Amino acid sequence: MHSGLQEVGGADFSGADAITYTGDASFQWTDSVMTYFRASRGWQSGFANMDATDPRLMNVVDPEKLLTYEVGARHSSSTTACA
Repeated sequence: MHSGLQEVGGADFSGADAITYTGDASFQWTDSVMTYFRASRGWQSGFANMDATDPRLMNVVDPEKLLTYEVGARHSSSTTACA
């Protein structure tokens, strides 16, 4: 018996492989400067284009796993426009 997601194209997406997450941390250095770090993990299942009228055009897409990182800084200026 196989629990979780099915094995597709030789890639097993069950158990811990099926877990996705997003996490972030930030630090406010001053009132106008902040830095941050973000990490995400996800997956997309494979599929076949079953709408193709010609079997040679039926594209099969393998499942994908993705792990992304983002690092950045933000600065806000406190200038005001004169009316």
